[in-house]
Amino acid sequence: MGFEDIVDLWQCGVKSRKVSRVNLEEGAYLYKLVRSLSEPFIVEIGTKFGGTTKLLQEANPLGVVVSIDLDPSTIKTKLDGEKTYTVKANSAEVDTDLFLKELQEVDLLFIDGDHLLPGVKGDWDKWSPTVKKGGHIVFHDCYLEKEVKYKTVIDLIEDLKQRKVIDEEYEEVKAVASLCHLIKK
Repeated sequence: MGFEDIVDLWQCGVKSRKVSRVNLEEGAYLYKLVRSLSEPFIVEIGTKFGGTTKLLQEANPLGVVVSIDLDPSTIKTKLDGEKTYTVKANSAEVDTDLFLKELQEVDLLFIDGDHLLPGVKGDWDKWSPTVKKGGHIVFHDCYLEKEVKYKTVIDLIEDLKQRKVIDEEYEEVKAVASLCHLIKK
């Protein structure tokens, strides 16, 4: 299945999007990133309607996608990959040691869960150590072109830059729209 086969996850405009909370440009970026990885193990924090989960699943037919959300009952799309799992949990309370023991290091961590600073920082603190060297972390709602809706994500990125975490431990990759893409060194 190609990207063109899942384009119905979107409609024009932010307010009229169907099930994906990423826009079409961001979706294409994520799809291309996932396709560039070999059978990746992906963790998504924040499932919402399941649109981005579906995108990650379709881009990753041979790998694993685990999506974590407090309320996966809001999913509005069919997630039918045999290696796609939804976990009903607070991402900050998941036992990542057990998680990694049962699975593997994370190739791609997509963070789009709690947008309050303690939640975003908690997701970073809890989940960034699970990402393998050369692995990717992508934040959603990081840079918004017209208005800053979730300044807390931007604040976290700025804090990581000030503490030289981005530079010494992570490389910042130019992303698109409101995505911030880091690669673990």
